[in-house]
Amino acid sequence: MAMRKHPIVELMRYLLWLLIVATTHNPIALFICLVALWCVKGKNFWRQWSMDGIIIGMAIIVNGITNHRGETYLFYLNDNVVTLESLVYGGVLGLQIVLLIHIAALMSRHMTADKIVIVTGYLSPSMAILFSMAIRNVERYHRKIQEIYRFQKCESSSESLWERLFISIRTVSILVNWALENGLEVSDSMVSRGYGSGRRTSYAPIRLLYADMIESILLLCVYLLWLWGQPDTILCPYIAVGIQGWWMALTVCCMIYEIVEERNEDRYLAKNNIRQSDSARHISGDW
Repeated sequence: MAMRKHPIVELMRYLLWLLIVATTHNPIALFICLVALWCVKGKNFWRQWSMDGIIIGMAIIVNGITNHRGETYLFYLNDNVVTLESLVYGGVLGLQIVLLIHIAALMSRHMTADKIVIVTGYLSPSMAILFSMAIRNVERYHRKIQEIYRFQKCESSSESLWERLFISIRTVSILVNWALENGLEVSDSMVSRGYGSGRRTSYAPIRLLYADMIESILLLCVYLLWLWGQPDTILCPYIAVGIQGWWMALTVCCMIYEIVEERNEDRYLAKNNIRQSDSARHISGDW
């Protein structure tokens, strides 16, 4: 399993991006993150913005209806005032949710099961094996329930709503029975192979170099500096967006770093023909 960098560095990089988006209400910083995300995803970014627009619109509507704080009155709805500040605040919250969803999707694309197992293996080898088995079972159960549903549907002669409901119930019941039997088989197999008989150690096919540790520490320090220098931003009950030149420059530098690393990772995966949907089955049996 070839890797360009140690998974801990990639995890710290995505955590930096997620924390920057999650811990700020500054619209300028969020716009910078939005531009960085567009540079990373390219044309695919705009294909999903129909659903993203619905999320942002729902956040604006819900916050505008439930939050009546603000100085700028727009109109009244059922004797409740709707303010500009509440709508802006809802839009910012909706944009945060959308950005977090897209960044988490990128993280799941590059932080594969193998890499997550390596990271958790440093903390707890037992937790790593449980986590790898859980990831493996999610895909197995998804395939199995589709297989069972197709088989049950072929046996049915009716397409009524009640018949489809009964098919779904039988499918879930069969899946539960199969999962229990499969769990017993796996547990017997693990006991026969000596799982739990002694202290469990971890194995990683990639070494943690000093350069990786230094880069991870630098990412943590950059985020702490960014968090310390974040200007005050108030969106409700009045709008006051803080702007500091060096803080905005640091935000731009962080996003440029994210763009460069994402593109380098994509080129590396394409060059080495590495699938981005790696499973954890290669590590689930390591001692």
